Amino acid sequence: MTSTPYPVSPAHIERELKRIWESLETKNITRACLFNLIFFTYENPRKAYFQKVAHSVVEKFPSRILFITIDQTSQKEELITRVSMLFSGKTEYDVACDYIEVQASHSSQTRIPSLILPHILPDLPVYLIWGEDLGQKELLLQSLEPLANRIIFDSEATCNLSLFAKYCLKQQSVHYDIADLNWARIESWRDILASVFSSEEKLERIQQTQTLHISYNAQQSTFFCHAKIQSLYLQAWLACQLKWEFKSLKEEKGQIICSYQTKTGAIQIFIAPVSHMHLPTGLIVSIEILLKDASSFLFYRDTEQQNHIIGQETTLKQCALPARYIFPKGGSGHSLVQEICRRGNSTHYLQVLNLLQNIHLKNPC
Repeated sequence: MTSTPYPVSPAHIERELKRIWESLETKNITRACLFNLIFFTYENPRKAYFQKVAHSVVEKFPSRILFITIDQTSQKEELITRVSMLFSGKTEYDVACDYIEVQASHSSQTRIPSLILPHILPDLPVYLIWGEDLGQKELLLQSLEPLANRIIFDSEATCNLSLFAKYCLKQQSVHYDIADLNWARIESWRDILASVFSSEEKLERIQQTQTLHISYNAQQSTFFCHAKIQSLYLQAWLACQLKWEFKSLKEEKGQIICSYQTKTGAIQIFIAPVSHMHLPTGLIVSIEILLKDASSFLFYRDTEQQNHIIGQETTLKQCALPARYIFPKGGSGHSLVQEICRRGNSTHYLQVLNLLQNIHLKNPC
């Protein structure tokens, strides 16, 4: 829940916040802040998504929110600031956080770094959530980077995955850590596969893979359209962990076919779209691993309980009883909370980026 936003001049932001807090002194509300969260997005439908994410994060981690929006269509020299309170809304003894909005026209964006700098609380970590594409040189991002301890991107927004990967690999050696919301979104799938194939016997079997099929929900939404990327991340992670050598990628009849070479022969990975109205866009729906001996491993999502995964192993001699795996219930903000809780750069993620920088998609949607 958010209080009524008050328009205020940049010079009076802290004074207005103080006035709001003084008006709440008689209520059971605690002012709290663990870190600074800077959100950036354009004036588009993704803005509403990240506003929802900000609310979700505050429920678990009280923080000072600085929410930056740029209106690329505005021709005016315009910069508007508002302040309000963000409430966790969990109990009668509520926790509230400062919420500072900065809305600027394209021509005014150079003023943003100097505007927000005085309002970053000292001695607390700074997380920058960059919610837009990295395909082109972003001067604002370059200005905000020095302020952050950790930058959290969302590769779902990128129109060029190869350029995105190259940018992140270049930046990860700088003073801040990098993370990716899409990488966090497939963490549960990575955990399941790592668990199922943890024994030496199972590892030997998966190395006998002949083909691998991944299906994903291609149903576009207001917030998301680059639905293939989670599946590309997962297949790249598998290839890196199993030391498969990437050979080629082609797009054919709406699906992506990745070819790899291993010690035991060639492998093809097919990434195909399916449509589910009630599942989030880009969500991985199923994974089927077909081995050279005609046995298989199948993992598929229970569409009635979308955080439940059914896993089944089949051989020529037997069909094992299905196993049920339960993912943590997500929702807006869950991926960001995961990345906030981490420190440093993920070695596995950097390996995936290193592979994906050589993959060129005609159409990431």
